[in-house]
Amino acid sequence: MTDNNFVNIKIKVGNDYKSVSIEKGISFENNGAQYLIDKEGNLHRFDKTTNIWSSAKSIDMTNYQYQVFCAIADNDKEDGLSKTDIEKAGKLNEKELNDDIKKNLPVGYSVESEDSGNTKKLKNGVQIGISLNDKHQAGLKFEIASKDKIKQATRAAVEKAEREKTDEANKNKFVNNPDAPQVLQNNLLKTSFFENFDIFNLHNSQYENVEYIEPEIYTVEKGDIPDSIIKKYGIDFFEFFAVNPDLKYKVEYSPTEQAEISMISYIHPGDKLNIPARYKIKPGSVKNLDDVVKATGVSKEYIQDVLMQIEPKVPGQPDLQAYYDKVNGKGVLTIGFGHTGRDLNGEPLTIDTTITEEQAYELLAQDILNNKVRTIAYLEQNGISKKDFDKVPASLQSAIIDVAYNKGIFDGFENNHHNFTNQLKEDLNNGDYVMATIHTNRISNVVGLEKRSMFRLISAMDDLSAKDKKQVRDSAQAEVQRVIQRLKTNSPGEAEKLKEAWNNLE
Repeated sequence: MTDNNFVNIKIKVGNDYKSVSIEKGISFENNGAQYLIDKEGNLHRFDKTTNIWSSAKSIDMTNYQYQVFCAIADNDKEDGLSKTDIEKAGKLNEKELNDDIKKNLPVGYSVESEDSGNTKKLKNGVQIGISLNDKHQAGLKFEIASKDKIKQATRAAVEKAEREKTDEANKNKFVNNPDAPQVLQNNLLKTSFFENFDIFNLHNSQYENVEYIEPEIYTVEKGDIPDSIIKKYGIDFFEFFAVNPDLKYKVEYSPTEQAEISMISYIHPGDKLNIPARYKIKPGSVKNLDDVVKATGVSKEYIQDVLMQIEPKVPGQPDLQAYYDKVNGKGVLTIGFGHTGRDLNGEPLTIDTTITEEQAYELLAQDILNNKVRTIAYLEQNGISKKDFDKVPASLQSAIIDVAYNKGIFDGFENNHHNFTNQLKEDLNNGDYVMATIHTNRISNVVGLEKRSMFRLISAMDDLSAKDKKQVRDSAQAEVQRVIQRLKTNSPGEAEKLKEAWNNLE
């Protein structure tokens, strides 16, 4: 044999590594795992589930597979596996080939019988079935690789190497990004929570409109980015990165839409990503406000007096035609009761998207459900158990959930100005629902309560006693008045509406 046509490859047998010589251009397959040595002597492995080639460091074999490998390599009496070996093995009749292999097999192993159909001659190689005690264990296949297959494997390996080089050069931009929300930097939400949580008792008739979806594995396709996967499954950024803690990422805020967060991460076709367990509103089961309440277990007063008043362009009436909510820059496509992202069919919203009123309520229910789950998950990871949260008055629960609905987990619960999570944890653990009500509604901005927070504050007070309501009123009075005065300049009607709602609390 000509030495420069061969390359030394590592074969892992159990915990041992054996160095063997294999001629370039040979393909070897065992138990469905396919390997190929290209013309440069590089080893490649093919993943049949993703149809992707990648570089490999060694070939995994069992002891009997290694012995068969040696038997085929022995056909030209040289130390190594050559193309000539494969050609000779392919020309042997079945009995000759079986006898040749049996010489190398350990005691107890045998080549399968002729009528099993597992020993076959190939056009350019040989395929063998091996058994232990008459039990089929594996199929092995030796081939002279075609030029197209070698070219395909080589090209894929080069592209992968280039990606890894780029990833390495940029990795410092994607690790512990200082602008990333703390919940992502620390991976506070553990994978196990999303795989095993049971927030709702689905046997309870109260939640008969809800179905539980098990966690699953997603195989990355060409063109995928984290944003597209997140939106496809209707999950949130923090959920996605919590169950995929090995992903490197950074956070970018849109220069024209400050409310829009993008997660940028290196993912490649064939990567396996975890999709967390989630709850979904059963299609067509929610048609009105009462159905929303039944499906989510959230206060009707909160939905009616806060969400349905604040989210749509016309209070109380869902937007049945998509529009750009121009809070920042161009704005975000919005429909129904402030819904963004995708429609009920999982398709991205467009400016031409239209829905029915019933669909608006279904989207509203799903949005509330998502944010309830996210809120409870976040609180669980910060020491406020689901059991403790269930003890909180319903109106205050709704106000806390509204923080996630309005500001998101990032801005709502990781607010640096007010340290909201630690304050809320202390309030709830002490059973101090008055201070929890006040703190829940002091997170909107640094100058005071915004319009939405005032609605939220009023709703959160529903379950408080007269004495506790007075304490909240006295604490929030100055800030509320500042908001009312500020609104008088641009929205006198809104200012008057909020003033009336506040005064009606007495």
